[in-house]
Amino acid sequence: GGVEPVEGGGEGGVVLEDQGRLESVFAVVLDEFHYMNDADRGTVWEESVINSPPWVSLVALSATMANAMDVKQWISKVHGPCELVLSDNRPVPLRFAYCDRWGILPLMQGPKALRGKSFFTQNPVESELAQGNKPRAQGFSRGEKKRSRGENRLNSEIISRESRKKREFMKNAKGDEAGALRRFRRAQTPPMGLVIRELRKNKLLPGIVFIFSRKG
Repeated sequence: GGVEPVEGGGEGGVVLEDQGRLESVFAVVLDEFHYMNDADRGTVWEESVINSPPWVSLVALSATMANAMDVKQWISKVHGPCELVLSDNRPVPLRFAYCDRWGILPLMQGPKALRGKSFFTQNPVESELAQGNKPRAQGFSRGEKKRSRGENRLNSEIISRESRKKREFMKNAKGDEAGALRRFRRAQTPPMGLVIRELRKNKLLPGIVFIFSRKG
Protein backbone atom coordinates (compact mmCIF):
# COMPACT_ATOMS: atom_id res chain seq x y z
CA GLY A 1 0.00 0.00 0.00
CA GLY A 2 0.88 3.67 -0.04
CA VAL A 3 2.60 5.67 2.66
CA GLU A 4 0.60 8.40 4.37
CA PRO A 5 2.78 11.02 6.09
CA VAL A 6 1.68 12.27 9.51
CA GLU A 7 2.95 15.74 10.36
CA GLY A 8 3.50 16.85 13.94
CA GLY A 9 4.61 20.42 13.24
CA GLY A 10 4.50 21.39 16.91
CA GLU A 11 1.16 19.65 17.49
CA GLY A 12 2.63 16.24 18.27
CA GLY A 13 0.51 15.82 21.39
CA VAL A 14 -2.70 15.83 19.33
CA VAL A 15 -1.51 12.83 17.34
CA LEU A 16 -0.04 10.95 20.29
CA GLU A 17 -3.20 11.23 22.39
CA ASP A 18 -5.03 9.16 19.76
CA GLN A 19 -2.88 6.01 19.49
CA GLY A 20 -5.30 4.61 16.96
CA ARG A 21 -4.03 7.06 14.38
CA LEU A 22 -0.58 5.48 14.66
CA GLU A 23 -1.58 1.85 14.00
CA SER A 24 -0.47 2.06 10.36
CA VAL A 25 2.57 4.29 11.00
CA PHE A 26 5.91 2.58 10.33
CA ALA A 27 8.33 5.40 11.15
CA VAL A 28 8.45 8.93 12.59
CA VAL A 29 11.17 11.30 11.35
CA LEU A 30 12.22 13.88 13.94
CA ASP A 31 14.20 16.58 12.15
CA GLU A 32 16.44 19.09 14.00
CA PHE A 33 16.40 16.75 16.99
CA HIS A 34 18.78 18.98 18.97
CA TYR A 35 15.76 21.24 19.59
CA MET A 36 14.79 18.74 22.29
CA ASN A 37 17.07 20.87 24.47
CA ASP A 38 15.05 24.01 23.73
CA ALA A 39 13.18 25.28 26.80
CA ASP A 40 10.06 26.31 24.84
CA ARG A 41 9.76 23.68 22.11
CA GLY A 42 11.81 20.74 23.36
CA THR A 43 8.86 18.95 24.93
CA VAL A 44 7.39 18.21 21.48
CA TRP A 45 10.43 16.10 20.52
CA GLU A 46 10.73 14.54 23.97
CA GLU A 47 7.06 13.53 24.20
CA SER A 48 7.16 12.16 20.65
CA VAL A 49 9.93 9.76 21.64
CA ILE A 50 8.44 8.75 24.99
CA ASN A 51 4.85 8.28 23.77
CA SER A 52 5.47 6.69 20.37
CA PRO A 53 4.26 3.06 20.35
CA PRO A 54 7.07 0.46 20.39
CA TRP A 55 6.28 -0.70 16.82
CA VAL A 56 7.06 2.78 15.42
CA SER A 57 10.64 3.28 14.27
CA LEU A 58 12.12 6.68 15.13
CA VAL A 59 14.61 8.50 12.90
CA ALA A 60 16.15 11.45 14.79
CA LEU A 61 18.20 13.81 12.61
CA SER A 62 20.65 16.48 13.74
CA ALA A 63 23.82 18.05 12.39
CA THR A 64 24.72 19.91 15.58
CA MET A 65 24.25 17.49 18.48
CA ALA A 66 27.32 17.26 20.72
CA ASN A 67 26.07 14.45 23.02
CA ALA A 68 24.70 12.03 20.43
CA MET A 69 25.74 8.94 22.43
CA ASP A 70 23.85 10.17 25.51
CA VAL A 71 20.73 10.73 23.40
CA LYS A 72 21.08 7.25 21.85
CA GLN A 73 21.18 5.68 25.32
CA TRP A 74 18.14 7.69 26.45
CA ILE A 75 16.09 6.65 23.39
CA SER A 76 17.10 3.01 23.98
CA LYS A 77 15.83 3.31 27.55
CA VAL A 78 12.47 5.01 26.92
CA HIS A 79 11.54 3.64 23.48
CA GLY A 80 13.60 0.64 22.46
CA PRO A 81 16.84 -0.49 20.80
CA CYS A 82 18.58 2.39 19.04
CA GLU A 83 21.54 2.64 16.65
CA LEU A 84 23.74 5.74 16.27
CA VAL A 85 24.72 6.61 12.69
CA LEU A 86 27.50 9.20 12.38
CA SER A 87 28.67 10.88 9.19
CA ASP A 88 30.93 13.84 8.50
CA ASN A 89 30.23 13.80 4.77
CA ARG A 90 28.80 17.11 3.51
CA PRO A 91 27.90 16.82 -0.22
CA VAL A 92 27.11 20.54 -0.39
CA PRO A 93 29.82 22.76 1.16
CA LEU A 94 28.82 24.98 4.08
CA ARG A 95 29.98 28.56 3.46
CA PHE A 96 29.02 31.77 5.22
CA ALA A 97 28.28 34.97 3.33
CA TYR A 98 27.38 38.50 4.36
CA CYS A 99 24.79 40.60 2.53
CA ASP A 100 24.04 44.28 3.01
CA ARG A 101 22.59 46.95 0.71
CA TRP A 102 25.78 46.96 -1.35
CA GLY A 103 25.89 43.30 -2.23
CA ILE A 104 26.91 39.89 -0.98
CA LEU A 105 30.44 38.87 0.03
CA PRO A 106 32.12 35.87 1.72
CA LEU A 107 31.95 36.46 5.49
CA MET A 108 35.45 35.12 6.23
CA GLN A 109 38.76 35.71 4.48
CA GLY A 110 38.88 32.01 3.58
CA PRO A 111 41.48 30.01 1.63
CA LYS A 112 42.70 31.41 -1.69
CA ALA A 113 40.87 28.65 -3.55
CA LEU A 114 37.55 30.14 -2.37
CA ARG A 115 38.17 33.80 -3.10
CA GLY A 116 36.31 35.53 -5.89
CA LYS A 117 33.55 33.85 -7.89
CA SER A 118 34.62 30.34 -6.89
CA PHE A 119 33.13 31.00 -3.42
CA PHE A 120 29.63 30.86 -4.86
CA THR A 121 29.97 27.55 -6.69
CA GLN A 122 28.68 24.26 -5.27
CA ASN A 123 32.01 22.50 -5.83
CA PRO A 124 33.89 21.75 -2.58
CA VAL A 125 37.59 22.65 -2.63
CA GLU A 126 40.34 20.41 -1.25
CA SER A 127 40.46 22.13 2.16
CA GLU A 128 36.72 21.57 2.68
CA LEU A 129 36.92 17.89 1.73
CA ALA A 130 39.82 17.35 4.13
CA GLN A 131 38.27 19.03 7.18
CA GLY A 132 35.75 16.44 8.34
CA ASN A 133 35.07 16.97 12.05
CA LYS A 134 38.71 17.72 12.97
CA PRO A 135 39.68 21.17 14.22
CA ARG A 136 41.44 23.17 11.51
CA ALA A 137 44.55 23.84 13.61
CA GLN A 138 45.10 20.25 14.77
CA GLY A 139 48.55 18.98 13.78
CA PHE A 140 49.41 22.14 11.82
CA SER A 141 52.94 23.44 11.59
CA ARG A 142 53.63 27.02 12.68
CA GLY A 143 53.25 28.31 9.12
CA GLU A 144 50.01 26.37 8.62
CA LYS A 145 48.57 27.71 11.90
CA LYS A 146 49.37 31.26 10.84
CA ARG A 147 47.67 30.70 7.48
CA SER A 148 44.63 29.14 9.20
CA ARG A 149 44.27 32.18 11.49
CA GLY A 150 44.36 34.43 8.43
CA GLU A 151 41.68 32.39 6.66
CA ASN A 152 39.40 32.53 9.71
CA ARG A 153 39.47 36.31 9.96
CA LEU A 154 36.50 38.44 8.95
CA ASN A 155 36.65 39.41 5.28
CA SER A 156 38.65 42.65 5.14
CA GLU A 157 36.54 43.85 2.19
CA ILE A 158 33.43 43.84 4.41
CA ILE A 159 35.21 45.86 7.11
CA SER A 160 36.57 48.34 4.56
CA ARG A 161 33.23 48.76 2.81
CA GLU A 162 31.30 49.23 6.05
CA SER A 163 33.81 51.79 7.35
CA ARG A 164 33.62 53.76 4.12
CA LYS A 165 29.82 53.75 4.01
CA LYS A 166 29.66 54.65 7.70
CA ARG A 167 31.90 57.70 7.18
CA GLU A 168 29.79 58.84 4.24
CA PHE A 169 26.56 58.38 6.21
CA MET A 170 27.79 60.12 9.37
CA LYS A 171 29.17 63.05 7.36
CA ASN A 172 25.65 63.97 6.21
CA ALA A 173 23.74 62.73 9.28
CA LYS A 174 21.63 65.08 11.36
CA GLY A 175 20.92 64.89 15.08
CA ASP A 176 22.94 63.19 17.80
CA GLU A 177 25.63 60.64 16.99
CA ALA A 178 23.95 57.71 18.80
CA GLY A 179 20.74 58.23 16.83
CA ALA A 180 22.69 58.52 13.58
CA LEU A 181 24.48 55.23 14.28
CA ARG A 182 21.16 53.46 14.88
CA ARG A 183 19.83 54.82 11.58
CA PHE A 184 23.01 53.69 9.81
CA ARG A 185 22.64 50.13 11.13
CA ARG A 186 18.99 50.02 10.05
CA ALA A 187 19.97 51.36 6.64
CA GLN A 188 22.46 48.52 6.21
CA THR A 189 19.77 45.85 6.44
CA PRO A 190 19.07 44.76 2.84
CA PRO A 191 15.46 44.46 1.63
CA MET A 192 14.43 40.92 0.72
CA GLY A 193 14.19 41.81 -2.97
CA LEU A 194 17.86 42.81 -3.01
CA VAL A 195 18.89 39.61 -1.25
CA ILE A 196 17.03 37.53 -3.84
CA ARG A 197 18.62 39.48 -6.71
CA GLU A 198 22.09 38.90 -5.22
CA LEU A 199 21.39 35.19 -4.79
CA ARG A 200 20.12 34.95 -8.35
CA LYS A 201 23.14 36.86 -9.72
CA ASN A 202 25.47 34.39 -8.02
CA LYS A 203 23.38 31.36 -9.05
CA LEU A 204 22.52 30.47 -5.45
CA LEU A 205 18.80 29.90 -5.98
CA PRO A 206 16.62 28.11 -5.02
CA GLY A 207 17.08 29.03 -1.37
CA ILE A 208 15.39 28.74 2.03
CA VAL A 209 14.97 31.87 4.15
CA PHE A 210 14.63 31.69 7.94
CA ILE A 211 13.11 34.82 9.49
CA PHE A 212 13.60 34.98 13.25
CA SER A 213 10.95 37.63 13.81
CA ARG A 214 7.19 37.47 13.50
CA LYS A 215 7.32 40.98 12.10
CA GLY A 216 8.99 39.56 8.99
